[in-house]
Amino acid sequence: MSVHHEGFSEHIVDGGKLRPLSKIEQENLVKALIDIGNPEMTIAFLIALTSGARIQTVFTLRLKHIIELNTNDFGEIPISVGMGTGVDTKFQKKMSIYLPTWLIRKKLRHMQAQREL
Repeated sequence: MSVHHEGFSEHIVDGGKLRPLSKIEQENLVKALIDIGNPEMTIAFLIALTSGARIQTVFTLRLKHIIELNTNDFGEIPISVGMGTGVDTKFQKKMSIYLPTWLIRKKLRHMQAQREL
């Protein structure tokens, strides 16, 4: 992966031209997700936005990967992903992604509410 500067645009070359969303784009995305009212999609996008994880990593995370994490502290918690974890990564590279504890608590509350239905 490499970063290129062409004119005023900055993008990452990784199988296509990618670039980080600006702060305004991120805010607009979150507002649109709230307006749509789909909590599962909102949580998935928040995981991607806060961790930088790829889509296949986000959508292969399961409750078992976060259920026993200590969310009493503030900050971020590492989650192992890649080969042998059951969470997909590009080329099954083993690494950690970091999720904020507030987001893990939100995900756990949502999952608990779904069980009660």
